[in-house]
Amino acid sequence: MTAPRLPRWRLRALTAAIAAIAVVLLLIRPMVPGWVASYRTWRTERAIRDRLRQPLPMPFPGGTSLGNVLIHIKASTKSGTLPDGIPIFLDPIGLQEAGASLESTVAINTRGEPIEASLKAILDPLGLTFYVAHGLVSVTSKAGADVPY
Repeated sequence: MTAPRLPRWRLRALTAAIAAIAVVLLLIRPMVPGWVASYRTWRTERAIRDRLRQPLPMPFPGGTSLGNVLIHIKASTKSGTLPDGIPIFLDPIGLQEAGASLESTVAINTRGEPIEASLKAILDPLGLTFYVAHGLVSVTSKAGADVPY
């Protein structure tokens, strides 16, 4: 059995449509990696924000360094969407502006508080704040924060 033959005008229309689609795909192709990267960043930020709303025990009533608390948060938030835990960036200029360091002593003892509330309680007395942008949590001085959380 042979395939039915298409009229010549229909073949030309199909060929023109395929050529138009190919041109559009060639024009869009350079932009696709940017779209993919934006989607991945958006998905990561969404996972971070969701995780920040979940409770995490902070058993440091006697006080510990800011660095130890951040290591505890990162280690305790590992999941399928965040395999290394919440990515945290410490702005060195922001820390210097606030007069804080990784060795600054903080004391917190919570059980059912969301991570974002605990983080605010830890950073506020040090003159620091945090925000979520570019796929990570940035810790900086209150004066240096470009994006409020």
